[in-house]
Amino acid sequence: MLVFEHVWVASLAIFVSMNIVTTAPIYMSLTEGISDSERPKLVRSAVILAGVVACLMTLVGTDLLRLMGVTISDLRLAGGLVLLGLGFYDLVLSRGQRIAQAAEDIGPVPIGVPLLVGPATMTTLIVMTEAHDKLTVAAAFLPNLILAYLVLYFAHKILPILGDAGTKAIGKLMSLMLMAIGVAMIRSALQNILSAP
Repeated sequence: MLVFEHVWVASLAIFVSMNIVTTAPIYMSLTEGISDSERPKLVRSAVILAGVVACLMTLVGTDLLRLMGVTISDLRLAGGLVLLGLGFYDLVLSRGQRIAQAAEDIGPVPIGVPLLVGPATMTTLIVMTEAHDKLTVAAAFLPNLILAYLVLYFAHKILPILGDAGTKAIGKLMSLMLMAIGVAMIRSALQNILSAP
């Protein structure tokens, strides 16, 4: 059964992990030279790919962990370290620079994965399915996916309003929040591990 409070909490965590606002300028730089008529198709394919990967993580992520003999506490600890590292790295080196450096290895369209649904979002989704039922996590992810589509679709209109300084400020705030979620996950994992018989 869906509980609005649970959907809201999960949705906020997913929003922070996706960092949608700072994805827009990266998307614009990666698609420079692509015609305006082609960009909507690119956005659609990126969002569809992100949705498919997110669905897989939500549906079979925990089962996959069991097959590998990994507990949710192990994932929380590893995921928390990843989120903490990514958040810290984003504070020091902008996300755009980091993705631009890896773009050639990732492929021609790195927008859906790993920009929208990367390690941070995958970890968040799997951990959320342990705390909430899968329907709640799916309901929490859907509005974020729609928001991602709208932000990328209208990126050429949104970015001038925010400005470079505004976009960077929001990005740094999201990075700080990502680090906070990482610390919370590490604390929760350590509590579970230390209290285990």
